[in-house]
Amino acid sequence: VMSIIVFSSLIAMVSGAVTQICALGAEQWRQQWLLTRYLRDAHISNSTTTRIQRYLQSRAQWMKVHVTEDQVMLLEHLSEPLRNKLKNESLLPHVCGHPIFLKIKAKTILFVSACSSTTVAAGDVLFTCNAQALWAYVVVHGEFAYWPGLHQAALTEEGFSPDAEVSDDEDEDDDGMEQRASSTRAGVAAEIVTHGQWVSEGALWARLPHVGDLEARSVCQLIEISSERFGGAVASHVELHSALVDYARAFVCRLNELGERNITDVPPSAIWEEILPGEKAPAPQVRVPALRGL
Repeated sequence: VMSIIVFSSLIAMVSGAVTQICALGAEQWRQQWLLTRYLRDAHISNSTTTRIQRYLQSRAQWMKVHVTEDQVMLLEHLSEPLRNKLKNESLLPHVCGHPIFLKIKAKTILFVSACSSTTVAAGDVLFTCNAQALWAYVVVHGEFAYWPGLHQAALTEEGFSPDAEVSDDEDEDDDGMEQRASSTRAGVAAEIVTHGQWVSEGALWARLPHVGDLEARSVCQLIEISSERFGGAVASHVELHSALVDYARAFVCRLNELGERNITDVPPSAIWEEILPGEKAPAPQVRVPALRGL
């Protein structure tokens, strides 16, 4: 009798699991059908439709083997300090790829509210030349193409202000599914930006324009740091301000020394070693965190 009961329980568990899988598959099919119908009814172009489908396929493949933050509903019940602690430890390995933040590792939690994670699709343009730089970026996964723009149109005759410590600007309004951006524009070869590299760091230290275009060559994951929120955190914490002010001034002065035609949104890591003697950029982390969205 006991054997029959156990066997019946196992049959019920298997049947329940199969039912859930079938229901999930049916819902996924329904969502795919709705997407196809929506894109058709909205008269979306074939090129945009293809980009959307490739991106969603990449997302689905990623979520099969990774758990993302938005999938864990229990995290919504964490207290704000604990959520900040979790967020800080998740992003810390990548932010600390920069030697100044590695040096003040214990204080990074003070500006964690300025950091967020995001995913962009192949072909997405993150910024264009002459637009105001409002964010700094750390590439976590994927590949970008960067093209230098018209520097003279982007910079003023006075250059950058060496007294600008942080920016407090106002807000303005897996790889298998890649859509590669062109590697050249007007005969100029793109600079490839990959895992571990910082982009538009200067936005954290001064009010700067972008001096080039940045376009994703694949599905990419990024850590974004808001210059406005970062500046607010620095202004609110004396210890954080003291730890960063000298580096900020030195970074902006170094940009002025480089001259307009040598300014870039993707400065080499060697500039860190020039400003921070004896400090070498650590090797990029290979661990990819479970970022929201992909």
